[in-house]
Amino acid sequence: MTTRRATPPGASPGEEGFTLLEMLTAISIFIIVGGMLGSVVYMMSSSWRKGERQRRTYEQAQEILSQLALDLEAAFTRDSVTSGVPMVRFFCVRDAATGTQRLDFVRTFESGPERAITFYAGSSPGASQEYSDAFMGAPTDLKAMGGLIGVSYFLTGRELRRAVQGPPSGPSASGGGLPVQAVARTQTGVSVAALTRTTDGAGEVLSESCLHLGFQFWTQYTGTWSGPPPDPRRPKLAWGPETVWDSTRGAGIAEFGSVAGLARPFALEAGPASLADPSDDVFPQVVEVTLVLEPDERRSVRTDLTAPLSESATEMFVASTLGFEDPRYGSPYLLVGSEWVKVKEKRERSFVLDAKDARGRRNTAPAAHGVGAVVRAGVTFLARFPVPAFREDRSGSR
Repeated sequence: MTTRRATPPGASPGEEGFTLLEMLTAISIFIIVGGMLGSVVYMMSSSWRKGERQRRTYEQAQEILSQLALDLEAAFTRDSVTSGVPMVRFFCVRDAATGTQRLDFVRTFESGPERAITFYAGSSPGASQEYSDAFMGAPTDLKAMGGLIGVSYFLTGRELRRAVQGPPSGPSASGGGLPVQAVARTQTGVSVAALTRTTDGAGEVLSESCLHLGFQFWTQYTGTWSGPPPDPRRPKLAWGPETVWDSTRGAGIAEFGSVAGLARPFALEAGPASLADPSDDVFPQVVEVTLVLEPDERRSVRTDLTAPLSESATEMFVASTLGFEDPRYGSPYLLVGSEWVKVKEKRERSFVLDAKDARGRRNTAPAAHGVGAVVRAGVTFLARFPVPAFREDRSGSR
C-alpha cells in the first residue's frame, strides 16, 4: 500500500506538503540549533562580563601600583638632623585588632628653579627667609613643602587611601612623626601597635572595594620571600621577609602574633637610644605589595554561608560557588566576614578548606561565623618594588 502526501488547501493537484514526521524532525532540528545558539550566547555574555570585570579591576590596580611604585622610587632616606627625633622615616605598622597594615614614609618630589616656592622653601633657618603664609599676607606658621612630603597608604574599612602631608610632620604628642607617647611606651618596654599620624579620614580614595593591602620587606639578611619571619635565633640565610618596618630602629614597632600577648619585635630593632640617631637608620631594599580588589557591586563574586562555620571547621557550606575560581588554578583565599581562609577544593555548594593552617590567613584572627555571613572573592595582585635609596644596617650587631 502506497502512502501519499496530503495536499494542502489551496494547492494545485499534484503539489504535495510535509508529512508529520518531517515537520517534527524540522522542529527538533530548530530546537537543537536554537539551544546551541542560546548556550553560545550565554557563554559569550558570561565571558564578556568576566572580561569587563577584570578590565576595570586591572585598570584600577595598575593605577594604584603605579602610584606606589613612583612614591617608593622617590623615597627619601637621608636626614640632616643631628639631634632630636628624625623627621625622615619609613614605618610599617600593623593594627593588632584588625590585622591591617599601614605604610608611612617620606619622599622627594620635583623641585627646581622653575618652581621657586618649593626650591627655596626651608633653605635657610631664618624664619624671615622662609616662604610661609606670612609671605602671602596671612601671618601663620604654615610653610611651603620644600622638597619633601610624607606619604601614607592605609585601609579604612574597604577604602584604600593615600594621604600626603607637606612638609612632613615632626614629632608631636597628638599626631605626625613619632609621637612622644609612643617613645615613652617604648622606653617602658611596651610594644607599640600603631603610631598616631594622619587621621583615617584623610587622603584620596584610590579604591572603594579593597579587600586586602599587605606589605613585606626585603632586608639585607633576607634569603627568601617564602621563608619564616626574621628571628635572631635562626641563621641569617633562613630569614624570610619582614612584615613591619621601623627606619629609626627605636620606636618599638612589633609584629603581633596569633597568640594573644605575644609579639615579635622588628628584626633590626636597636633600642630606644637609636630613636634620635639618624646615622643608623635602615630602609628596605625591596617592598612586596599584595593588593586584593573586589569588582564593583554589579560584577562582584560573593555568596552567603548556609551553615554556621566554627573556628575549627574544615568545610564551608555556601549558597553557591558559581563564579568563584577553582583554587587549584586561581587564588585559594576567600574572605569570610573579616577573616581570610585558604580553600583547597571547590564543590557545588561548599568549599573544602586547606587542612593545614587554613584559618586566620593574611594576619586575621580565626573566628566563628553564622548563617548569612558574606563570603567574598577578590582579584589578587602581587608586585615588588625596589627602593633605590635603601640603607643597610652597618652596625655589625647581627
